[in-house]
Amino acid sequence: MKDLEQRGSRAFYRPTGTVGFEEGVRMVADAIRAARDLGPSDILVDTTGVAGFGSPGAFDRYEMGEKDALAWLDARLRRTNATRER
Repeated sequence: MKDLEQRGSRAFYRPTGTVGFEEGVRMVADAIRAARDLGPSDILVDTTGVAGFGSPGAFDRYEMGEKDALAWLDARLRRTNATRER
């Protein structure tokens, strides 16, 4: 995935460009899923290179956090199930 790299046990996602808020949230969730497939213990997401929307409000931050947490959990469960099937 573009802008995603892994160093040791940590993944880094540093997207760039101009996107809307919902597209940005989807990009981060996709990166989290892709990172979990690599096997890191955590991920650092740096969105300072992304433009196209203002500072999110409280509800938007909550929604973003919820989607990111679900993406991490979903990817972790898929990885655990794949390991069990081996």
